[in-house]
Amino acid sequence: MTVEETQDPIERLLEKPYCLIDILPYQVPADAKGQYFSIEQYFLQPEERMRLAKKFARLVLRLNCYAEIVTVCLPDDTSTRNAAPAQLEAWVKACVSAEQTDIQMIYFLIPEADAMIALCQDDTYMTLYNPNARLRQLVAQLAMAEGLFVWDKQDI
Repeated sequence: MTVEETQDPIERLLEKPYCLIDILPYQVPADAKGQYFSIEQYFLQPEERMRLAKKFARLVLRLNCYAEIVTVCLPDDTSTRNAAPAQLEAWVKACVSAEQTDIQMIYFLIPEADAMIALCQDDTYMTLYNPNARLRQLVAQLAMAEGLFVWDKQDI
């Protein structure tokens, strides 16, 4: 897929139902007595970001065993089908790193499932758009192997 060919599917999928691939099992309620913002800042420290990047990359790499993945990196609009594992990990680390700004967003298109995973530089989660039941279950299993959780907004 060329970058032009990926723009329409990305824009369309961003409007579809989604779930989160997160470090927490569900959204923290607004009235929670814990210290969510302090904990979030802890996980955004450089060393923790790199641990999280490795988890995200390994999840996507394992998913790529089951499905073709087209990786689109922004803002430079790089588009690659079934990227080499080391390259995909490098892109994810560059995106998650606060020090680097060459990749601010990555979209992992899963054409056969008409789904997508999005990773934004400032987040401690990835977003899975338009998953069918089979894909959601697979991603949940892969996330669990990495100590991550998959949840919907209505899971609160």
